[in-house]
Amino acid sequence: MNGSAALNGTKLRLTNTGSNLSGSGWFTTPVSIQSFSTTFTFQMTNTTSNTIGNGLTFVLQNTGTKALGPSGGGLGYGPDKPSNPSPSSNAPIANSVAVKFDTVNNAGEGVNSTGLYINGASPTTPATTLGGGINLRSGDVFKVVISYDGTKLKMVITDTANTSRTCTASWLVNVPGIVGGNTAYVGFTGATGSSVSNQDIISWTYGSNTMPPPATSKTPIVYKSTALPVVTSGPNFRTFAYAGFPDGNGTILDASKAGDNVTFTVKVPSAGTYDLKLSYKQYINRGISQLAINGTSMGAPLDQYLSQEGYATFDYGNFTFSAAGNYSFKFTILGKGPSATGYSVSFDDFTLTPQ
Repeated sequence: MNGSAALNGTKLRLTNTGSNLSGSGWFTTPVSIQSFSTTFTFQMTNTTSNTIGNGLTFVLQNTGTKALGPSGGGLGYGPDKPSNPSPSSNAPIANSVAVKFDTVNNAGEGVNSTGLYINGASPTTPATTLGGGINLRSGDVFKVVISYDGTKLKMVITDTANTSRTCTASWLVNVPGIVGGNTAYVGFTGATGSSVSNQDIISWTYGSNTMPPPATSKTPIVYKSTALPVVTSGPNFRTFAYAGFPDGNGTILDASKAGDNVTFTVKVPSAGTYDLKLSYKQYINRGISQLAINGTSMGAPLDQYLSQEGYATFDYGNFTFSAAGNYSFKFTILGKGPSATGYSVSFDDFTLTPQ
């Protein structure tokens, strides 16, 4: 333990409610990081009038057991801002990978965020806002599961007071390449600034695998919209040429109002979970559509409006197909944006990637 870190009963208390503190705690023996899974629970509590903060990080590093970074927005890991950081006697933690849990907006990251940072970079931005009802300032106990398969680092956080509140994030990262070896010290850092809290690691387990699990096939299946069976609610559906399409041609529904729709029949070769992406042409006369697969809404509404021509891809997320066979991909017009001149929607390719 370093800095403000100390045991509080069986908990590792990274910081108490004092201002401008920085603390870290490390398992004293390097462990394998080629492939691993770790689970920990933590809690941030505050009996003062100050805002709960600043936050904490889970870190894998090869600097050593004395590693401790700056306080405040630095979360005991790196500088408190990407540029013009506050002076600190603590050096950023080099040769490291960190996942943060941050409650203070120091540099545009918001007040409820996570993110992955390497080599002691400022753990501020870029950041991912935690969704799914997760609120790090709630005072609840949070359970975090972080797994690494040799390529992707995945983080799942769940509010133990209401397990329906959960959020997932993942990053592609070469952990051994960054930390400089197949083993590293693992542990936690935390910090306060003018925002303060008792930041406790309540429980922690770590398990490593000597070999990553075998890779599964991720070969995408691409369907050209020009080759799929189509039925519309009435509006004209046609093929059109656009130099931005990889093969020069795509399709368009000449919709004129909300409620117009088009349904593609897509033959899925085998049951399973797939990530679905749509490529399309953006333009000034495009509307907003919602996809439903066999009647189940999929992903967020897609607004294809752009003030000039453009080619884009939209990720609808994962969908589980219960069996091989034909599925209806129905796009229904919800409306249009205030600057759009029409309701039409365009299509190039549908891409299904096994997960």
